[in-house]
Amino acid sequence: MNDKDLIQHLTMLLSAKDEQISSLSRQIEQLSLSLSESHKETQGIVSELSATIKKLSKQLYGSRSEKLSKLSTKAKEDIVQAPVPEHEVNQQDSAIEQQPVVEKVKQTKPQRRVYEGLEERVIVLEPLEDTTGARLLREEEIIRYSYIPPKIIRTIYKRLIYGNGDKVFTAPFPSHLIERCLADNSLLAAITVNKFGYHIPIQRQLEIFKNIGIDWSKSTVNSWVVRIIQILVPIFEELEKQVIKSPYLNIDETSIPILIKGESKTKKGYIWGVVSPETGLMSFKYDQGSRSSKVLEDILENYSGTIQSDGYAAYKNIGKGKNGKRIRRIACLAHIRRAFFESEPTDPRAREGLEYISRLYSVERACYDPERPPDKKMTEEQIKQYRLTHSVPILKEFYRWLQRKSRDESVLPRSSFGKAVTYALNEFPWLINYLRKGSYRIDNNAAERVMRAPVLGRKNYMFCGEHAGGKRAAQIYSLIASCKMNNIDPIAYLEDILARLMDHNHLKLHELLPNKWKPLEDKLIIKDPQF
Repeated sequence: MNDKDLIQHLTMLLSAKDEQISSLSRQIEQLSLSLSESHKETQGIVSELSATIKKLSKQLYGSRSEKLSKLSTKAKEDIVQAPVPEHEVNQQDSAIEQQPVVEKVKQTKPQRRVYEGLEERVIVLEPLEDTTGARLLREEEIIRYSYIPPKIIRTIYKRLIYGNGDKVFTAPFPSHLIERCLADNSLLAAITVNKFGYHIPIQRQLEIFKNIGIDWSKSTVNSWVVRIIQILVPIFEELEKQVIKSPYLNIDETSIPILIKGESKTKKGYIWGVVSPETGLMSFKYDQGSRSSKVLEDILENYSGTIQSDGYAAYKNIGKGKNGKRIRRIACLAHIRRAFFESEPTDPRAREGLEYISRLYSVERACYDPERPPDKKMTEEQIKQYRLTHSVPILKEFYRWLQRKSRDESVLPRSSFGKAVTYALNEFPWLINYLRKGSYRIDNNAAERVMRAPVLGRKNYMFCGEHAGGKRAAQIYSLIASCKMNNIDPIAYLEDILARLMDHNHLKLHELLPNKWKPLEDKLIIKDPQF
């Protein structure tokens, strides 16, 4: 091999080595890129897991409030400077005067509340020394509230029978709804409301009864409760009719566990709640524990008006198609806020959305200020005009901000913040419907509040037996929740209507509903502070 061939051979070897080196370099670059993408994906997964852990920790151990601890300067100015309209009593259509709300100063400790209408006993404390000839200078008093343990009284009805020749005179025994039942209406009402209104299972009530000298079987007491609910069916049906007549409804649903005979595990059933803010009544509906849109269609079969709900697909579909002409839907701002609130720990940008929502709620506080005297409260038309003036600019800003974030490539669609933005944008066309009338609210919290009863109940008595048990629970929940909405004691109410139901004109059952009910006797109606 001469020098020329040797050089050519070496050149070919070097060229092959260069190609190998280039190939290895490309492989290294691809591997680095793949590792970089895997690292980003891993970081995203870790970030999502971290957000999920924080969210679950918040649900378990954190505050239930969704209020912001601090607001931006703009949000603070909107809240502090939100004008409060006032109007003359006889001139509702007059122009609304606006005045700034002054920041609240630190208040002194309020006086202790005195609860009127309670039974009282006065204990006079005399000095131990001899006070003969002494002059009374003054009286001092302190108030303490005492607890009297519950007790059950045995009532014995003795009727006297007289005879006069062939005639016999006797008084009838008091009528009773349940044959051979030892409990009277007051005890039956207390047992029923304690279970479904105050979430005390029958077994726990029986333990209380045992401590005061009564030892009844669980099956006996359960049969009493079932019978009471069956007797009240006409009231439940009338309640449902009156609720669905309202032109504006709040709707929500929640799950309750159902145990079917022969099965070892409970199944998830659903109970639907329909609230009429106008009448102060509400109705729960249980239909085989289903959450399908068919149940909602049955509830609203003949309804014409406005419903307010969260973003569940069944609610959104009910306002479309042929139903769109007779049913209008309003979205819930509280559910939009919750999505941003839960995404805030992992993405600080969520706070911007929360501040827009806080500004909208500041307008609502001005419209529905509870401290304003009754004769100074805004009319529905004034609330509508006030919202158009103050809420519409905020809604426009909020919508533009949502659109910018939806186009921002740094906002991952599957992140908690990305999902919050998407949910808010999807709900926005329905959210702005609350501007149409002053009677509409900005959120669905009226329905959310009444849903607490089934949620607390399922944590205490664990499950309902069969679908029939779920239906009975829904019916009695409706009546008790309506009592609480009207600030009347459900035990006093139930005791009274149990005594009157059989003799009452069934064409006028609406007179016995909680919003119309007036007791026959002058009984004390205790307000429920928990509602």
